[in-house]
This record gives sequence, structure tokens and C-alpha cells, in this order.
Amino acid sequence: MRLPKALLLLPPLAACIFMARRLMWPADEIAQPEAVQASMSGDPPDVVVNGGSDVFRRAFWRHPDPMDRILQAELREWKDSGEVSRWSWHLRFIPGPKLREDLLDGRIFPFRKIGQEDLERRLAACVRPAWAPTTFFKAHSMLAGNLLLVQENDQVWYAEDHGSGFAKPVK
Repeated sequence: MRLPKALLLLPPLAACIFMARRLMWPADEIAQPEAVQASMSGDPPDVVVNGGSDVFRRAFWRHPDPMDRILQAELREWKDSGEVSRWSWHLRFIPGPKLREDLLDGRIFPFRKIGQEDLERRLAACVRPAWAPTTFFKAHSMLAGNLLLVQENDQVWYAEDHGSGFAKPVK
């Protein structure tokens, strides 16, 4: 029995539609295990780095533009047997015109809106520096996963991320 050519195109077409849908509407936020969230509030970090450029590069995968103003930045690492077991970074900044356009455009950084309840849960998951804002009147957006990006006011933005250490190599 011979199939019409149109039927042969259905599986690749369905796969393309599925992938396009996954790219346009990413999966819901990946929940962190309760044990990891609870342990982040206790012990102090082993390493604290206050380097604005390094934190900026971790946040946006690019060097800061001369127009980007980093107000405060901090990277924290917790180590277990010499290996990073947890990390977090925090960044207050005023984006230059290019970064601001990229953040608000949504093509380079595919953010999604979050509600106040999700924001409060996210803020409770990680200990932040004393200079970090503790409340926000307008939740701006969040990447699927951990990166939180909130516009504090018309100019100043705050970004943070946290996670577990690096995966151990397979032997």
C-alpha cells in the first residue's frame, strides 16, 4: 500500500510545531528541592567576591557595556570537600540603552511575568546581601529556572540567581 506524500510530511511537521511551542512557552519554573532551599539560610558562604564585572558576566553572558552602571554586586560560594556545593550571585545595576532594550525586548532574554506569591517564595529561597531589596512593588519578570530580574524603579534593576554546585564528572 502506498501512502500519499502529504501523510509522510505529518510527523516532521508535528515535531516542528512541538519544538516551536516549547521554545515560545517554556516549561514552568523548576522547583528546587526543599532541602537545598532550607540549607541556604544557615551557614555563611566560604567565598564572597564583590566583583561587579564577574557577576555581570554570570548574569547576562556578556561584558558590561560602558553605559551599564554596576551599583553593587556579590558572588557567594559554599564549598564541600574543596568543590562548590552551592552558589548565589546578586547584582544591582542601571542598564545602558542596549542592555535595557535587550531586557525589555524579550528576544535575547525570554522572561516571563511572575505573580507576587511566586516572587515571595523565590525571595525566601536565597539569603541575599544587606543592600539587596527585600520587597518589590512590581514584579517584573523571571526566567524559567532561577534567574530573578526585577525592576526596582524606573532606572535601577536587581538580578540574582542561585543553585547547587557543579555536577561531578562521570568515572
